[in-house]
Parts: sequence; C-alpha cells; structure tokens
Amino acid sequence: MNTIFQMQNKVNFISLLKPIYLDKDIIEFLSQKCPITQENLQTLVNDLIRKDIEIARRVAL
Repeated sequence: MNTIFQMQNKVNFISLLKPIYLDKDIIEFLSQKCPITQENLQTLVNDLIRKDIEIARRVAL
C-alpha cells in the first residue's frame, strides 16, 4: 500500500520525465566524445550526471 507521500513522490518524478534541452556548446562538446545518437547521448549525459552526483556526495561528507 502506497502512502500519500510515496504517491506524491512518484507524481513529482514522473513530471520530471520531460525532454531536456542542451545548449549548443554542450552538444558540441558531447559530440566530440561520442557519435550523436539518442541512445549514445542519453548514456553519456547520464554517466556525467552520475559522476557529478558521486562527487557531490563525497564533498558533502
């Protein structure tokens, strides 16, 4: 059974599942790192964000 808080978090998360638009300079940088396909770009951006999160967690300790 989901609590209201859990259901609200799911709704908030789902609302974040929208396209994210990157600036031209970011796309140019990423295109130098891998061929631009939706799948490659998604993987690369997710990997970069995960690394940023890991760094932020280490700094926060």
